[in-house]
Amino acid sequence: MKATMTDDRPGSSAPLLYQKLADELEAQIRRGAYRSGERMPSVRQLHRERTVSIGTASEAFAELERRGLIEARPRSGYFAAPPERVFASPPVERGRLHPRPVPFDSLTDEFVTVSADPRLIPLGGAILGPDLVPLRHLARLTREVVGRRPEILARYGPPNGALELRREIAKRMLPLGVTVPVEDVVVTSGCLDAIRIAIASVAKPGDIIALESPTFFGFLQLLRGAGLKIIEVPVDPLTGIDLDLLESTARRHRIRAVLVTPNFQNPTGATMPDTHKIRLGQMARRRGFTIIEDDVYGDLHHQPRRPPPIAALVHDADIVYCSSMSKTLAAGLRIGWMIPGHHLRQASGHKLGSIIASPGLNQLVLAEFLAAGSYSRHIRKLRLALKSQMVALTRALGQHLPPGCRMTSPEGGFLIWVMLDEKRDALAVYEAGLRLGVTVMPGQLCAIDDRYRSYLRISCGFPWTPRLDQGVRRVGAAIKSVPGPARQK
Repeated sequence: MKATMTDDRPGSSAPLLYQKLADELEAQIRRGAYRSGERMPSVRQLHRERTVSIGTASEAFAELERRGLIEARPRSGYFAAPPERVFASPPVERGRLHPRPVPFDSLTDEFVTVSADPRLIPLGGAILGPDLVPLRHLARLTREVVGRRPEILARYGPPNGALELRREIAKRMLPLGVTVPVEDVVVTSGCLDAIRIAIASVAKPGDIIALESPTFFGFLQLLRGAGLKIIEVPVDPLTGIDLDLLESTARRHRIRAVLVTPNFQNPTGATMPDTHKIRLGQMARRRGFTIIEDDVYGDLHHQPRRPPPIAALVHDADIVYCSSMSKTLAAGLRIGWMIPGHHLRQASGHKLGSIIASPGLNQLVLAEFLAAGSYSRHIRKLRLALKSQMVALTRALGQHLPPGCRMTSPEGGFLIWVMLDEKRDALAVYEAGLRLGVTVMPGQLCAIDDRYRSYLRISCGFPWTPRLDQGVRRVGAAIKSVPGPARQK
């Protein structure tokens, strides 16, 4: 008796329908009903046989493709993929939960420098490959803007940003569930600059900031420069920051702010469930700390639904929202923004007192790109490309990593967090990889102690090519060349 699934209306349980259909097809694949390389039913066949919409059938196939269970062949349809190696998720690494200053780390400077070397196979940096950036379109817009408004090159713009861009940003926030007046948007020079201003607006030297562990190394450098102490709260690779530990820490210490990336966290790719985001907002209100929310990866979801920011779910907490298009459009534009809430006056003052104004030409180019709907079209294509690249990277890692490794399986973004087998030293792997012509990021950069010395961050931000596959092969060789502690002399 065939299953019947009929409710495909927008806003109904449609995501559950495609998920259920994908689960049923996955079960059939794993039972051997579809052998490796065998053609799957067509979208229209599923539409007829399962009484689902074309859209639901298409989403089910997209979900199976994300899981690495099928592969699309041009003009031929979908085929069962070769069996994949299944990786366990890395564990939650516990550490000391007391305030500490951030020490200087020269390894960060070295990593950023070598990651920009075009001679090396790029599996380390959290950046999009040039082929994924609409470079010609942006170059044409730049020429047009300069032709119409050449005076933009001769003056500073408004300290809080060009009105045209702030208006477009406010429009883009509406579908996310965040209603913000144009005058409350502050344009910055990238998301990291927004977070720098946020930190300066809510904290003073000696204050305590809680943040995720592992975390983005740039946050550690910002906090060190601001003279702040940090408490590193463990991250679950699936659900994000451990709220129970954060709550107990907030009872013992006066935390001034919590810095989090709730959607596709760097480096783990974790996404906080909506219930966790709401709980964090309630905790912030109850404990009196500010949430500094980094949503730079939020648009890069691999599922139909974009995960909402905390700011969309919690309206009565102190939240400073920060984002940019460096990870989704063009890092070289160096344009980000923040919604400081009731810290607007302080944020505006810190922006004026540091860089005065963000690049006016870049702001107008981005404003026109947004106003024309070009960003929406670009991001739809980019999400599909990144999902496909993550499947390809995962498959290659399955082929070339030694047994015993673990890794995450994010539902968005383009970063994978790998735990090495036998507690091998990630810094030694990184150095061996450089000798083989490939970059990965050692986990030592993601904390101020050695708890992630056996971890790597690997990026799939570049289109998948035989060169990248060769890079993963070299990473596997680099890992195998580094002995575990038990075999070291």
